[in-house]
Amino acid sequence: MNKRKLLIPVLWVLVPTVLTVATICEKWQGTPFVVEHVYGAPWFVMLWAVWVIAGGAYIFRRGLHRRPFTFALHAALVLILLGAFTTWMWGEQGTMQLRQGKSVSGYLTDEGSVQHFPFNVVLDTFVV
Repeated sequence: MNKRKLLIPVLWVLVPTVLTVATICEKWQGTPFVVEHVYGAPWFVMLWAVWVIAGGAYIFRRGLHRRPFTFALHAALVLILLGAFTTWMWGEQGTMQLRQGKSVSGYLTDEGSVQHFPFNVVLDTFVV
């Protein structure tokens, strides 16, 4: 069997396996550990990139891009992964405390500085 033909099935096993192991590690080591060593790691991003490139090549090689619904579904998945990549590259994380009826105009970053929004956020109602 051609090595290129093996790539997609290997990725179909490898990616869910990595996600499963990461979930188990998160239970034992905590979320910050898994975010740093798996979800935020360059090797994990490259794994997704290889999957997207291999999947795109497969779609065009098999002529699936001529089937609009199949193509739209896969294009949507690529768009979601591009959004995740954008967040990984340039996203900021922090904490924002919302109290019902109170206006908030920023958040506290993980480094301890306050970042302001160009708008206000208000929690109108909260029901459990």
